[in-house]
Amino acid sequence: MSALCIQCKQPAIPRCHSEAGRREFAISGMCEVCFDAMFAEEDDEFADNCELADISELEGAEVHTLTELQYAEIGDGPWALYIYGRNGMHSGKQWFRKGTVKYPDEEITIAEACKRAKEAVMKRKEVRICDGGDKLVFHSQDGKILYGDGFWDVVTA
Repeated sequence: MSALCIQCKQPAIPRCHSEAGRREFAISGMCEVCFDAMFAEEDDEFADNCELADISELEGAEVHTLTELQYAEIGDGPWALYIYGRNGMHSGKQWFRKGTVKYPDEEITIAEACKRAKEAVMKRKEVRICDGGDKLVFHSQDGKILYGDGFWDVVTA
Protein backbone atom coordinates (compact mmCIF):
# COMPACT_ATOMS: atom_id res chain seq x y z
CA MET A 1 0.00 0.00 0.00
CA SER A 2 1.39 3.36 -1.04
CA ALA A 3 1.59 6.28 1.39
CA LEU A 4 -1.09 8.91 0.87
CA CYS A 5 -0.57 12.51 -0.18
CA ILE A 6 -1.45 14.91 2.65
CA GLN A 7 -3.32 17.16 0.20
CA CYS A 8 -5.41 14.88 -2.07
CA LYS A 9 -5.34 11.76 0.15
CA GLN A 10 -4.56 9.55 -2.87
CA PRO A 11 -1.61 7.11 -3.12
CA ALA A 12 1.29 9.50 -3.67
CA ILE A 13 3.94 7.52 -5.56
CA PRO A 14 1.78 6.87 -8.68
CA ARG A 15 1.17 10.65 -8.76
CA CYS A 16 4.91 11.44 -8.61
CA HIS A 17 6.17 11.44 -12.18
CA SER A 18 9.82 12.34 -11.63
CA GLU A 19 12.66 11.70 -9.22
CA ALA A 20 12.29 15.31 -8.01
CA GLY A 21 8.60 14.66 -7.35
CA ARG A 22 9.40 11.57 -5.29
CA ARG A 23 12.00 13.52 -3.30
CA GLU A 24 9.48 16.31 -2.71
CA PHE A 25 6.93 13.78 -1.44
CA ALA A 26 9.52 12.51 1.05
CA ILE A 27 10.04 16.10 2.26
CA SER A 28 6.56 17.64 2.22
CA GLY A 29 4.21 14.66 2.10
CA MET A 30 2.58 16.08 -1.05
CA CYS A 31 2.41 14.19 -4.34
CA GLU A 32 3.95 15.88 -7.37
CA VAL A 33 0.56 16.75 -8.88
CA CYS A 34 -0.58 18.60 -5.73
CA PHE A 35 2.80 20.24 -5.18
CA ASP A 36 2.89 21.54 -8.76
CA ALA A 37 -0.72 22.75 -8.50
CA MET A 38 0.14 24.69 -5.36
CA PHE A 39 2.71 26.74 -7.30
CA ALA A 40 0.85 26.94 -10.64
CA GLU A 41 -0.65 30.34 -9.79
CA GLU A 42 2.81 31.75 -8.99
CA ASP A 43 4.13 30.36 -12.28
CA ASP A 44 1.25 32.05 -14.13
CA GLU A 45 1.98 35.37 -12.41
CA PHE A 46 5.66 35.08 -13.33
CA ALA A 47 4.78 34.39 -16.97
CA ASP A 48 2.34 37.33 -17.03
CA ASN A 49 5.06 39.66 -15.76
CA CYS A 50 7.73 38.48 -18.19
CA GLU A 51 8.29 40.22 -21.47
CA LEU A 52 7.90 37.46 -24.04
CA ALA A 53 9.80 37.56 -27.32
CA ASP A 54 7.79 38.04 -30.47
CA ILE A 55 7.76 34.59 -32.10
CA SER A 56 7.86 36.19 -35.54
CA GLU A 57 11.42 37.30 -34.74
CA LEU A 58 12.42 33.62 -34.69
CA GLU A 59 11.13 32.78 -38.17
CA GLY A 60 14.00 31.93 -40.46
CA ALA A 61 16.43 31.73 -37.55
CA GLU A 62 19.25 29.27 -37.97
CA VAL A 63 18.77 26.06 -35.98
CA HIS A 64 21.79 24.32 -34.51
CA THR A 65 21.63 20.63 -33.67
CA LEU A 66 24.31 18.88 -31.63
CA THR A 67 25.61 16.09 -33.83
CA GLU A 68 28.86 15.21 -32.07
CA LEU A 69 29.48 14.01 -28.56
CA GLN A 70 31.84 16.16 -26.51
CA TYR A 71 34.59 14.50 -24.50
CA ALA A 72 36.61 15.69 -21.50
CA GLU A 73 39.40 14.62 -19.19
CA ILE A 74 38.26 12.66 -16.12
CA GLY A 75 38.52 15.45 -13.53
CA ASP A 76 37.41 15.13 -9.91
CA GLY A 77 33.70 14.48 -10.35
CA PRO A 78 30.93 14.18 -9.51
CA TRP A 79 29.85 12.17 -12.52
CA ALA A 80 26.52 11.15 -14.00
CA LEU A 81 26.04 7.53 -15.13
CA TYR A 82 23.66 6.87 -18.02
CA ILE A 83 22.81 3.33 -19.12
CA TYR A 84 20.85 3.05 -22.35
CA GLY A 85 18.34 0.36 -23.17
CA ARG A 86 17.87 -1.35 -26.52
CA ASN A 87 15.31 1.32 -27.45
CA GLY A 88 18.02 4.01 -27.33
CA MET A 89 16.56 5.63 -24.21
CA HIS A 90 18.11 5.84 -20.76
CA SER A 91 16.18 5.67 -17.52
CA GLY A 92 17.80 8.76 -16.04
CA LYS A 93 21.15 9.73 -14.67
CA GLN A 94 22.65 8.38 -11.50
CA TRP A 95 25.18 10.61 -9.76
CA PHE A 96 28.33 9.27 -8.07
CA ARG A 97 31.61 10.70 -6.79
CA LYS A 98 34.94 9.80 -5.19
CA GLY A 99 34.90 9.41 -1.43
CA THR A 100 31.80 9.31 0.70
CA VAL A 101 28.34 9.92 -0.69
CA LYS A 102 27.27 13.50 0.09
CA TYR A 103 23.63 13.20 -1.00
CA PRO A 104 22.39 9.66 -0.19
CA ASP A 105 18.98 10.22 -1.80
CA GLU A 106 20.55 11.26 -5.10
CA GLU A 107 23.88 9.42 -5.33
CA ILE A 108 25.27 5.92 -5.37
CA THR A 109 28.73 4.83 -4.28
CA ILE A 110 31.52 4.67 -6.79
CA ALA A 111 31.64 0.89 -6.26
CA GLU A 112 27.94 0.60 -7.17
CA ALA A 113 28.41 2.83 -10.23
CA CYS A 114 31.36 0.69 -11.36
CA LYS A 115 29.34 -2.51 -10.88
CA ARG A 116 26.33 -1.17 -12.82
CA ALA A 117 28.48 0.18 -15.65
CA LYS A 118 30.51 -3.02 -16.03
CA GLU A 119 27.36 -5.16 -16.04
CA ALA A 120 25.85 -2.93 -18.73
CA VAL A 121 29.02 -3.12 -20.85
CA MET A 122 28.95 -6.92 -20.55
CA LYS A 123 25.31 -6.86 -21.75
CA ARG A 124 26.45 -4.72 -24.71
CA LYS A 125 24.35 -1.75 -23.60
CA GLU A 126 25.52 1.77 -24.26
CA VAL A 127 27.06 3.42 -21.19
CA ARG A 128 27.87 7.09 -20.92
CA ILE A 129 29.46 8.78 -17.94
CA CYS A 130 29.50 12.56 -18.01
CA ASP A 131 31.16 15.19 -15.88
CA GLY A 132 29.21 18.08 -14.35
CA GLY A 133 29.37 19.93 -17.67
CA ASP A 134 27.73 17.03 -19.54
CA LYS A 135 30.93 16.12 -21.34
CA LEU A 136 31.75 12.44 -21.69
CA VAL A 137 34.53 10.97 -19.60
CA PHE A 138 33.58 7.35 -20.37
CA HIS A 139 31.65 5.91 -23.30
CA SER A 140 31.00 2.32 -24.34
CA GLN A 141 28.73 0.78 -26.92
CA ASP A 142 28.15 -2.78 -28.10
CA GLY A 143 30.51 -4.10 -25.43
CA LYS A 144 33.43 -1.92 -26.61
CA ILE A 145 34.92 1.02 -24.74
CA LEU A 146 35.00 3.95 -27.14
CA TYR A 147 36.44 6.54 -24.74
CA GLY A 148 37.84 6.56 -21.21
CA ASP A 149 39.48 3.14 -21.16
CA GLY A 150 41.26 3.92 -17.87
CA PHE A 151 38.34 5.73 -16.22
CA TRP A 152 37.63 3.16 -13.50
CA ASP A 153 41.33 2.73 -12.69
CA VAL A 154 41.67 6.48 -12.11
CA VAL A 155 38.49 7.07 -10.10
CA THR A 156 38.81 4.01 -7.87
CA ALA A 157 42.51 4.57 -7.09
